[in-house]
Amino acid sequence: MPMAFLQTDEEVKQIESGKLTLCGYASIHYYDIAEVEHEFRFCYLYRPKGGFGGIPPGFYLGGPQEYNKQT
Repeated sequence: MPMAFLQTDEEVKQIESGKLTLCGYASIHYYDIAEVEHEFRFCYLYRPKGGFGGIPPGFYLGGPQEYNKQT
């Protein structure tokens, strides 16, 4: 799976201005003690300062519902 990392100060500026979106996504598969398979998925999006309703900058749960689930 390809991964992208911030390369330049310009990319950071574009994220802070809302022109680019920074997100983190993971999918974890595991077996419990009864050997039942489970999955845990999550997606976090970075919201820059000055968002709607005065929300402070930071990472917030986001993405489609399928990206945030647990079994």
